Amino acid sequence: MKEYNYKSIKKFDKFGIEFKDGYIINFIECRMNWADSRKINYTDSVCVADRFFSIGNSYFIFYTNERVKIIFTKSIFPWNTKHRKKFLEIQIGLNRYGYSSYDCS
Repeated sequence: MKEYNYKSIKKFDKFGIEFKDGYIINFIECRMNWADSRKINYTDSVCVADRFFSIGNSYFIFYTNERVKIIFTKSIFPWNTKHRKKFLEIQIGLNRYGYSSYDCS
């Protein structure tokens, strides 16, 4: 499984997520793989990832052919909530583009 910190995201749009190293998460591929992993029809779901939210360490696991984990780690500074805001941006963005993530928290 590949792992990225959320700070490595270069671009996030309706097609997927591109990282600074050039790796791309394709949402259509993720949707097909997620449905296949749950043994359901591709047309019956719009999920592309599993999501885990906790106070200290939150992440998404996207269902690319090689799973990709995007980590949103808590800052050492108690007033810094940037990781939570970025996590919500991804979650809301997925919904805006017609996709969803499955809550595994």
